[in-house]
Amino acid sequence: MGAAWESVLDRGMGRDMVDSDRIDNLIAAVPPALALRAGLDLGIFTQPGGSAVTADSLGAVLKVEPNRLSRLLYALASIGLLEVKDGQFRNAADASAFLDASKPDVLVRHRPLRAAEDRGSAG
Repeated sequence: MGAAWESVLDRGMGRDMVDSDRIDNLIAAVPPALALRAGLDLGIFTQPGGSAVTADSLGAVLKVEPNRLSRLLYALASIGLLEVKDGQFRNAADASAFLDASKPDVLVRHRPLRAAEDRGSAG
């Protein structure tokens, strides 16, 4: 079995260089994906509609502590899904068009992760 594994890495006269780029890219994709998932779970892209909101006002609607929500909102802004100006957040154009569940072109008919976990523990 060891020879089969070696043959993947051995090429011609010597070994090919193996780097971690693919793995690094997968690892780097996790935080943005988790931020997106949390935003979808909380309904962040649907709540503000077209208006700008603060972490305090959105936190009150979502029943989420504003300091914790603020970190998520800034994470979503850092990946371009929200725009932020003077501490107020609004959906970026693509998030508004495709992540707002009230819009007809929504890409994600999302069921919150918590609901899936609740169903799993109820059975």
